[in-house]
Amino acid sequence: MISRIEYYRVLDAGDDVPGRINATGAGCAGAAKSSGSRTMWVVPSRYGVYMSETLAIPALLWDERFSTNAVNRGMLAADLSRAKRREKKDALAAVFILQGVLDALS
Repeated sequence: MISRIEYYRVLDAGDDVPGRINATGAGCAGAAKSSGSRTMWVVPSRYGVYMSETLAIPALLWDERFSTNAVNRGMLAADLSRAKRREKKDALAAVFILQGVLDALS
């Protein structure tokens, strides 16, 4: 079995990948979090620094718990069924994370 870093290296091979965004869960990033924001940057952990140095591209770690909760609240407000929420949750959370990163970078 290959390491996660090697997986990313193989996945990115041949492509001009300018950077990587990794969603992390609770405790994975080792960062202090403010409960006031819906989505936030996660302070780079040793893993993020290691990943950036090893892959030679910028790596951002993003706390995905806030994104999933925001998406779930939106789907509940839209009165989607439980089955529809389960089906769409991951794709909408990915969109929410990417939009957050684009907003933060602009």
